Amino acid sequence: MELKDFLSMKEALKELDQKIIKFNDTYLKKRKEIDALEIEYDTLSKELILWLLKYAVNCREKLKVENYNIEKKLIKENLDIKRGKL
Repeated sequence: MELKDFLSMKEALKELDQKIIKFNDTYLKKRKEIDALEIEYDTLSKELILWLLKYAVNCREKLKVENYNIEKKLIKENLDIKRGKL
């Protein structure tokens, strides 16, 4: 739009103002969506971390039991060898 006089400047400013309002509305809407997604992601991330920690603890406990059983078996086999049973 070519600015020739006061009326054309006034129209140009009005159009610009409408574009700014539209831009701000779009921006705020998208910003709210992004903020909601960030909260959702953060929540999922924390839940995943907690799940992984629980899983690691569970695996560690299972390994303890397995190691205990293996050591128990090896000790029994070693005693049996010493006693001449094998």
